[in-house]
Amino acid sequence: MSEPKAHGLTIASFLARSPPVAPKIYGHFKRPTTCSANPSTLVVNLGWLSAALRGDSGWAYTVEERNAETFKPERYLRMQLAISAEEEIPMPWLYFERGRTTVMDGRHRLYVMLDLGFTHTPIVADPEHVGPLSTLVDPDCRL
Repeated sequence: MSEPKAHGLTIASFLARSPPVAPKIYGHFKRPTTCSANPSTLVVNLGWLSAALRGDSGWAYTVEERNAETFKPERYLRMQLAISAEEEIPMPWLYFERGRTTVMDGRHRLYVMLDLGFTHTPIVADPEHVGPLSTLVDPDCRL
């Protein structure tokens, strides 16, 4: 009886792989002031970030969840106009506390970028939060 021959097939051979999509990143950011003298900047996947924020009382995961507690129309409009005019805006500032990712500043910037189809964004974080937040960095995102 002969041994089965390997044909170079792996499980990955049977899985459909989508071609990589070029990231869409807003390009006009400035670094905001944070609690740290040496904050770090990470480029995070916006879809992953939105999912990580799901359940946070200050975040609306869907447009339907946007209410008086999670959404201020005037801030959204101001950010939408700024981004449409390609104005320089502060990077969102995130932190990680009690096992959760949270937005310290920049929720409406994130909403606008998600709504406009941006896929990734730079964020700023204090050094003690970089480890957990780095899980939102997409290794396939090539800038």
